[in-house]
Amino acid sequence: MEVHNDSALFAPSSQSTRFVGSTTAGGSPAPAAGPSSTDPPHVPIPDPSRIWLPELVTRIASFLPPNFVACTMRLIDRATARLLRAHTAVRLSQPSPPHEFARRWGCAAALRPLARQQRRRLLALTAGTGCLDNLQTLLSLREHCPLGPDLLEAAAAAGQLAACAWLQQRGCPAQRGALAAAAGGGAQAVCEWLMTEGGCAADAEAAAAAARAGHPELALWMLALLPPLPGLLPSAGPSPPPSPSVSSPFAESTCALPSAPWVLDQQQAFELLLAAAEGCELPALQRLWAACRPGGAAGPAFRLTSTQELDLLAAAAACPAPDWQAKVLWLQSQRPSGAPLLGWVSSSVPERVPGEAAAQRLTWLRSTLGCPVGEPAASAAAAAGNVSALCYVLDECGVQMDRLSRVRARLAAAVGGHMEMLRELRRRHGDGQPPLYGGVLENAAEAGHVAVLEWALGDAPPARREALLAEGLCVATAARSGSVVAMRWLRERGVRWGSGCYEAAADAGCEEAIEWLAQQGCPAEDTHDAYAAAARHGDLSSLACLRRCLGPAGRGPDARALACAVHLVASRCCAQGWEQGGGWSGLRGLEWLLRDGCPVDWDAAERAVGPVVGWRDGVTPLAEWLAEQRRAADARREGLDGRT
Repeated sequence: MEVHNDSALFAPSSQSTRFVGSTTAGGSPAPAAGPSSTDPPHVPIPDPSRIWLPELVTRIASFLPPNFVACTMRLIDRATARLLRAHTAVRLSQPSPPHEFARRWGCAAALRPLARQQRRRLLALTAGTGCLDNLQTLLSLREHCPLGPDLLEAAAAAGQLAACAWLQQRGCPAQRGALAAAAGGGAQAVCEWLMTEGGCAADAEAAAAAARAGHPELALWMLALLPPLPGLLPSAGPSPPPSPSVSSPFAESTCALPSAPWVLDQQQAFELLLAAAEGCELPALQRLWAACRPGGAAGPAFRLTSTQELDLLAAAAACPAPDWQAKVLWLQSQRPSGAPLLGWVSSSVPERVPGEAAAQRLTWLRSTLGCPVGEPAASAAAAAGNVSALCYVLDECGVQMDRLSRVRARLAAAVGGHMEMLRELRRRHGDGQPPLYGGVLENAAEAGHVAVLEWALGDAPPARREALLAEGLCVATAARSGSVVAMRWLRERGVRWGSGCYEAAADAGCEEAIEWLAQQGCPAEDTHDAYAAAARHGDLSSLACLRRCLGPAGRGPDARALACAVHLVASRCCAQGWEQGGGWSGLRGLEWLLRDGCPVDWDAAERAVGPVVGWRDGVTPLAEWLAEQRRAADARREGLDGRT
């Protein structure tokens, strides 16, 4: 996300202050002294601008963060702006001057156009910079930017220990993902803090995250902290982790190789090796491979299945490490002689390797290993928008995409907004068969890609275009993206509203989209689904916006809203667990509905959560909260009955 430096955002001052005299203690100008024979000869005051030399300006700018140059130095005068013309964008992933950040993002109106995911992204980027003033600016807007575990994960991934401690002091929970994020960022100090102060424990997921990001020493250090698997008594346990005081804590002499089979089960060991194949160089992969060998006759055997072997090869083939070829050859040498290669090994390359480099790797895989390159590689190239890789697969490898594959490729390109890929597919496969314009339009509308909408609709035959506008599309599809631009584009062409517009906009969490729907007279039917969608995410700003836009028309939350919201929260927590499923956020939304005076059908609400209680621990806190709220409501009702 970038914020460009323009006059609407930054207002440079053209005034300068120049002091040429002195003042008395009272602040009034001192009287001018008359000439004296003892005064030195008059020396003209040099022009201050003479010291603001281009080489001095660029030297000063080189010591400042890029955003500080864009927000401050460029605003001094026109000459400085021209000299620093490379600094014209403010990147939110880098520290920004707090006063300018507050001016841009310090009010709720600035966040209204952003969907929920964009607001969380803004928060995460700010946490990653470690600038506590800017983070406080956003968190002060509690309805739009509540605390969440994703903030601590972002700070941990960036190695911002002070920001992690600051967030924890304000009640931000540290979940398992924070340790994996810190390990992936190579931040050992943050890992240690999370395990000592944040309540996290070393786990295999964090070790794999470190290996995936190219930090094998940190992965081995994390392995050394893992407890043995239950029921296993190794002859020699893992060595203790090196002392943080050692200048090179991961040196061979200070970090003995842990016996990973005693601390990892077979699936965890495979995931560690897969991560190493994705992110580490060959020596590190070999070292981790050795760590996953059985630790003795009594240890658990570790064997790769043929599918896992191919997965490792696919990961190595798409690895960004410069020795990816050596890794592929070494992994192939670990397989049984004559074991075949399958097409999905090559399909990982166009998916992860950009541009022409993907075609070069595919060429090497074909010529060196005889690896087949087929339709999966073409589909992966289309989904990634890699036109050069697609052309290589189709032209050089002779791959023929059947109709279903072409449809999938076009739909995937529409979701990603890859215009060049869509044009290439249209050029190659405009063979008279009716393309699925409707599917492309729907995917583009749901992702908010107006450019794809314009291209696809303009490419359709006139009769088909009219049918799509009349029946095939609806504004509710675009509302899922929270893009007002896409919704307006559809309405200007007479596209119908469709059902669930408010629900889709509330699920996206975009206030501006909800307000636009109300201003345009979008029908508001069964709006309880909209309130439930916002409540599920704990999105208080969207809930308040729904009340503000729909309440005056008698479309406030009804008794179905709470029961529906309970069902949505329970379903997600049942699938992902209480923490990962956003249980606390869901409770925040449910509490808002109760405070707002939402009518409650307690029996319906308990039925919404009842079927999953008892066999899934992730829903237990929700059931307990619901029972507590019902008891409180019954007590209030009994108190009122007693007074009457």
